[in-house]
Amino acid sequence: FRFSVLGGGACSAAVVCLCRLEERYVFTLELTGKALLDLNGESLVEGQSIGSTPALFSSDPVVVPPFSRLSLQHAHYPIPVADEPLVATAVVRLYWEPVGHPERRELVPAQVMIHTMSLLETEADHVVAVNDPNPCSARNVAEHHDRGVVEPNDSRDNNYFSDAGDVWHIVDGSEETDYNAHTECSWRFSSRNGFVDKMFKVVVESMEVEKSRQCQLDGVEIVEGASNTVARLCGSVAPETVVAEVRGRSIRVDWKTSALVHRAGWKLRIEVEDPPALR
Repeated sequence: FRFSVLGGGACSAAVVCLCRLEERYVFTLELTGKALLDLNGESLVEGQSIGSTPALFSSDPVVVPPFSRLSLQHAHYPIPVADEPLVATAVVRLYWEPVGHPERRELVPAQVMIHTMSLLETEADHVVAVNDPNPCSARNVAEHHDRGVVEPNDSRDNNYFSDAGDVWHIVDGSEETDYNAHTECSWRFSSRNGFVDKMFKVVVESMEVEKSRQCQLDGVEIVEGASNTVARLCGSVAPETVVAEVRGRSIRVDWKTSALVHRAGWKLRIEVEDPPALR
């Protein structure tokens, strides 16, 4: 989960590692914001940066007994600078080096740490997610009636039961930012009466997705019934393009992404009507 923080900052990330050291070491923090590093519960390094420029803070030489516990707490809360907006991506890095050997300084890899994250109580908590931690949530689908856009109240496990005249709007889950990596989502739209066909028209409202052959990297698939793929969408598609018109009892929208390129994303509109013979 990546994040950026506006204003003072309100996130903390605690990391813990187990060490087997008997030499004397110096620990250095590079950070934006405020951090505290402790060794077996005793404060080792603490500091607070000024503005959005990362600062360095080093400990005194210390002997680390075998199987010691290092704990690092960080909040993106730098000292403000006049006329400089506090908009920055949080930076926190931990280095260590044997005393007298600065050339042996090493970055402590993030993957050896046990990570947690929680919100701090602060007056300046304005956190903006760079991506969406819940891209498959039902909140990414809204139904339009005469009364306007409302949250759906007739869904079960991302299955939306539809009548003639319903218009559904669905987004990739990161409407304000680039979409997530490694996403796999599905939303199904079904006739309320499971024995009666409906006409499902799928219209692109916006689409900017990584382009690849047969949309095998990032892409949206429109599936009729259980497995009949009627459209694959990726790249750029002009607004108000009709990409599928399906007569059946249900359609499914599948969305998957790869690890690398991330673009602005997409928004679809699904219009539901009775088939011509039933009008």
